[in-house]
Amino acid sequence: MSDSPELLKPIAGVTEKVTDSELQIELGNLKAENENLGQKLAESRDTIESLKQELVENTRYYTARLNEAGATIGTFKDKLEAVQAKKQRLQNDLGNSQAEVIELRSQLAAERTEREENKKSAPVEKDLPEAADLLNKLKAKRKKSKTDLADLEAILELLQG
Repeated sequence: MSDSPELLKPIAGVTEKVTDSELQIELGNLKAENENLGQKLAESRDTIESLKQELVENTRYYTARLNEAGATIGTFKDKLEAVQAKKQRLQNDLGNSQAEVIELRSQLAAERTEREENKKSAPVEKDLPEAADLLNKLKAKRKKSKTDLADLEAILELLQG
């Protein structure tokens, strides 16, 4: 602050006289306060600059973390898509296997039915001729046959099941 004449003019409504020494003391106090405020301003500017630098560093750090997180999320999305595709293939395979099982069960039931029908229509023991009669008929048709009675009895046992 300068010692301008305007500052030294009396203030309206103030009737007291101010002495030069009082003004000098007040001026000294104001200069000291001004210097003190200047130091505080410089410290505040340093603090602001430090905080700005910290903010820049934090911004860089968290930007890098966000980029890493984005990459990780991308990787997880790719893995999820692969797992979902595999799940779909397995569900398709399961559906195909279930259809195949149904078809095989149907075939098995049909074969069981056919086997039961064959058992019913198979020659019964009383329908088969005696082994000796068969051997005589065979020898009449094929005179050089080497089949004997024991062979024919074994064949008849196989046919009877």
